[in-house]
Formats: sequence, C-alpha cells, structure tokens
Amino acid sequence: MNRLFQAIVRRPFVFFLIPFLIYMLNFREISNRGDTVPTVFTALSLLWDGDIFLGEIRDYVPYERLPYFLSERRGHLLSNYPILPGILSAPVFLPGVLFDWIRPDLPDACWRFFSKCAGSLYTALSVLMLFLTLRRLTTSAGAMVLSMAYAFGTASWPISSQALWQHGPSGFLWMVSLYALVRVSASPPRLGETQRGLNGLLFLAGFAAGLAVGCRLINLAAFAVVAVGVLFQWKGRGIVYFLAGLLPPVLLLVAYNFYYFGTWDGGLSQVLELRESLDGETGGVWDTPLLVGITGNLVSPSRGLFVFSPFLLFSVAGIAELWKNRETRVSLLGISMWAPLVLLLIFSKYTVWWGGNAHYGPRYQIEMLPVLMLLLGVGWKRFSAKRWLLVVFCVLLACSIFIQWVGAYCHPSEWAMDPVPIFEDKSRLWDWCDNQVVRCLQSGVKPRVF
Repeated sequence: MNRLFQAIVRRPFVFFLIPFLIYMLNFREISNRGDTVPTVFTALSLLWDGDIFLGEIRDYVPYERLPYFLSERRGHLLSNYPILPGILSAPVFLPGVLFDWIRPDLPDACWRFFSKCAGSLYTALSVLMLFLTLRRLTTSAGAMVLSMAYAFGTASWPISSQALWQHGPSGFLWMVSLYALVRVSASPPRLGETQRGLNGLLFLAGFAAGLAVGCRLINLAAFAVVAVGVLFQWKGRGIVYFLAGLLPPVLLLVAYNFYYFGTWDGGLSQVLELRESLDGETGGVWDTPLLVGITGNLVSPSRGLFVFSPFLLFSVAGIAELWKNRETRVSLLGISMWAPLVLLLIFSKYTVWWGGNAHYGPRYQIEMLPVLMLLLGVGWKRFSAKRWLLVVFCVLLACSIFIQWVGAYCHPSEWAMDPVPIFEDKSRLWDWCDNQVVRCLQSGVKPRVF
C-alpha cells in the first residue's frame, strides 16, 4: 500500500488524468445555456475566421432579439462576457473544426461536447497545479488528499468542469500564479535556480494573474491583495517583476473594453443593466445588506459555500497557523488569506448575490477556492495530527463529495422556478427542507447526452 501511495505521489500526471476522466463520465454538458454560449463561439470564430466576432452564432442559437450575452459594437456581434476563456480554449475545439463536426445542421451536443472537454481540461489542470503547490506546503499525504478534495468536493466538479464557464480557465491560472509564488517563497532555491530564475517565477506569477483577470474581472480585486503580499515578501524588486507580468494583460483587457464598449469593465456593464429582466432585481447594483449577502454566500442551504463544501471549514486551521506570529502574518500567504474575504464582501453586496437561477450551488465563490485550499494545506499538519479532527474532516469531505456528485449527475431540477422563481421569493434560498440539493436528488440521475 505504501509503495502504491509513493508511486502515485511521484507521478503528478495522475492528478490531472483521474479528475479529467471522472469529470467526463456523466456524458453531458451542464450549463445555463446562456453564459457559456458566447465563450464557446468566441473559440470557434477564432478558428473559423481568425477573429472574435460572433456573426455565425445566429446559425446555432436562433433568436429574434439580441440575447443578454451579446452586444452589437462597431458593426460586430461581441460577447458581453470576457473573451479570453474562449481564446485560451480554441485548441480544444480544433478537432471539431478540422473534421467538420460542428455545423448548424448537426445537434447542439456536438459543440457542447467540446465545451465540456474545455471545462474539464482546465479544471483538471488546476487540480494538478494545486497538487504541485501543496507538495511545497505540506506532507505528500496532505497534498494528495486536499487535491482530490478540491477536485471532487467543491464546485469545481459540477460547475467549472462541466462547461466552458469562465471559472475553469480562471481557476487554472489562479493555481499557476500561486504555484509560482509558493515555489519562490516556501522552498529554498534548487540547484540551478539563479536569481534570474526566481525573478522569472515572479513574472510568471504576475502574468498568470493578469490572464486570470482577463478571464474574470473580479479577480483583479483578489490579486490586488496578493500583490500586497508580494510587496511585503520581496519588497521593491519582487513587486516590479510581479507587476511587469500582471499589467500587460490587464491593460490590454481595459483597452479592448474601452474600444468596443466604452467602459473599463466592458460587456459586464451591459449584463448588470439587464439584472431586472434576468433576475427580477431593481435598484442599485450593490444594494444587498452586507450581513444578508455574507450569510447567504456562506450558509444558505442552496448557495452556501460551507453547506456545499463543509470540509472548507478546516481552512480556519491554516489561518490560525499563519496568525501565530507577525512574520507569518505579513508573509505572502498571511496577506493572501484576505483575498477570499475581499471577494466575499464584493459578492455579498451584489444585488444578485446568489448568482442567478440556473447553476448548482455556490458558483460565485469558485475563485475563493485556490487560496482556501492553500490555507487547508498550511493547516493540514495541525488538524491531521489529532485523530478526532481528522475523522471530522473525512466525514465533512465525504458529505462534500456526495453533494457535488448530486450536482454533476442530477442537476438541473425545477427547484429554481417551482413553486415560484427564487428571485420573486428569496426566502426559498433559506429553505432547508426544499433546497437545491434535495430537489436535484429527488429528480434523479439525468440521461447521458453524448
């Protein structure tokens, strides 16, 4: 058994292959049939025409009025969502284009299959990068367990891996950035790693962070916190290399947004203006009382992070470990642990804090997971050394995996709209007897599509 364990740990590729295969096993794509569509066709347009304009989408997604995820700008149809996830995923769609498997006369399942492949690919790669990062923070056993916990005990499984959401590429780039930073800070330089090589890692961390912002704009707030950690850890020189990598992708994104949409946040502003027609919300964008949003995002029975992934409660052990003395409090990880809190505060003030009607569980909190998983890695030795705490952790992890399995195999259900839409009666988000997990489980396993 010990030999098998060592063999697995020495072959990191396993931590990509196993998640990827399991993600694909339900043989269907899970999306809201809206947010992911323009991202898919951005990738396809790049391969078909060498541009990012979505004129061909009319042949695949018929509509009379312009759907919420598209805008007509400067004579072209553009996605209201970030285009970078589609650009990064274009190679995944290449076989479908080369072999003419994606055509208007073929079923939607053809292009949705490649959407599923792209989501699964990037999510599985994020699991691999997490494992490589955790090996530098904790024991081999801890790295293995926590990597699989992230893969199957969080929204990475029923959301990120199931379609080409922004979250798959975004999560992967988060992990690349954190891996590079942890490699510089948590381990002594290896033989052959010169100062130039370490500066290169800082640049890589910043560049991956900039691309993550290009995938999902909200990441900018979180990486601003990480940048403060870089400043405290490596002073002036370190932050220069980090920002040298971060700023070019961010500035290109802002330039694109201003050119086509006239605002720094691009098509996001268009989506926010539609929240009344999409989610029945009126008033200001940030009108949710903070306490309502925080409790909803953390413990709502149909959207709460700690309800769908209760094992994440053990990230508190990592916070306690980093808070023990001033040196660790102002270290890279000590400061970065505030990044999830910043994201939580932003999403909690947002008027549609629950993230819409069509997805399963806490989709908005996915970008909080990378740092929370590293906190689990920091605290692993603390709680795994006590048998009763380890038993509690394993029980919570088993519950988390089961809940995510329900999402991967039984979602969607009629819960969001029956008996009344949740945006008309938000008290339903707090119903423990008729919550999304129960309703999906009652609806049964969905049939395969491909």
